[in-house]
Amino acid sequence: MLKMSFFAALAVVILFSGGSVSAVSTTWTNGTGNQKWQDAGNWNFGVPGSLDRAYISLAGTSRPVVALGVTAAANRVYLGQVADGALEVSGANLTVTDRIYAGNSGFTGTIDIASGTIVVTGKMFIGYSGPAAINITGGYISSKGVDLSSSTAAGGHLQLDGGTYFCDGLFTVYAGGNCDITRGKLKLAGSVSSLAGMSGYGVPGAVSFDYDSATNTTMVTALPSVAPYAYQPNPADSAQAILPDIILSWTPSRFAAIVNGHDVYFGTSLSAVGDANHLSAEFQGRQDANSFNPGLLSLDTTYYWRIDEVNDANVWKGEVWSFKTDSGYARNPYPSDKAAEVPRDIIFAWSPGALPGAFHNIYIGTVWTDVNSASPETHPNVMFADLDTNSFDAGQLEWNTTYYWRVDQVNGVEVWKGNIWRFTTVEQNITFFVAADCHYGIGDWAG
Repeated sequence: MLKMSFFAALAVVILFSGGSVSAVSTTWTNGTGNQKWQDAGNWNFGVPGSLDRAYISLAGTSRPVVALGVTAAANRVYLGQVADGALEVSGANLTVTDRIYAGNSGFTGTIDIASGTIVVTGKMFIGYSGPAAINITGGYISSKGVDLSSSTAAGGHLQLDGGTYFCDGLFTVYAGGNCDITRGKLKLAGSVSSLAGMSGYGVPGAVSFDYDSATNTTMVTALPSVAPYAYQPNPADSAQAILPDIILSWTPSRFAAIVNGHDVYFGTSLSAVGDANHLSAEFQGRQDANSFNPGLLSLDTTYYWRIDEVNDANVWKGEVWSFKTDSGYARNPYPSDKAAEVPRDIIFAWSPGALPGAFHNIYIGTVWTDVNSASPETHPNVMFADLDTNSFDAGQLEWNTTYYWRVDQVNGVEVWKGNIWRFTTVEQNITFFVAADCHYGIGDWAG
């Protein structure tokens, strides 16, 4: 017995000293009751790694949660095996080095992701041999392929209420499978112009396919015209250099009431506008029109706004859009900054700042400090002009000379002092003519 125990122990030492690691199959038990994926006490053979298979047949408040700050891994994930199985990802990262099977042996498999990422090196089976649902409200999922409802008896559903699903491979929808897109995005490899089982906001076929040749991918999104939300904001979301006297407008949803159909929220804080209600300072009132005048806005400021669509007791909370007002400064100089070989008769031009009623003060000189310190009242050694147009003819400049110039935007008593640009004029071309004495005497030609 002693001899046999010795050899058994030696075998164990050899196994581990050789660095060999065997893959295991581990089953979720939620043994500690805390739902933490990373807790070894919640698995019968420890937390799965990138070589291991994870079996999950618990749902509801017993399902595993991959929470914020956690990096999880598995080789394969089976959701629903001997009972319904579910998985939640929130602000974390889960990498599956092979496949996910959602819905097995007639049992339901569910994945809910609100933020974070799920990266599947292989294929995602949504409804493999049991019904399944992938619910995305935010975050990102990618896989090398998707089978929606591999078995005709198993319903597979992909719901994109936010976030993005990138299928870098074949996206196949079988009988019983369907995908609904609301505010999320489905990104597909290659050029795709149609796909069975697609709906937008629950309306069959109400999706658009936008192919990007640069990335060879197609983005599938819901048609906003079928949504209960306001859409097509003006200015466009994230727009820049907007006039400070802009009047906001949008396209109302088909569900909005004609009378008092729009709640308007407006402010300079993303979170405040996003969380605002009728008691908030950001609430601008309920109105009939699909436009809103916020008054003269501050320059160089980011604003946020939201439109909730209203019909009786129904309120559809809109997305938060943003735009940034113009800085007020002149830009896009011509000649461009640091330009060389500029003609002497160049006509200066620039894009004016978006200031209602503004005019322009231009300063041109050959010394940087002179141009920088110049003002309408004092500008020695500097060419100065007060203009109501965004161009200026300075006449003939000197040869091969570096000039500095700036344009101030002026609106009443306020001045937006411009950047100092510079350029160098062309060198002078001098052509030399040489006169030669071509007279030859008779004797010179005598042979």
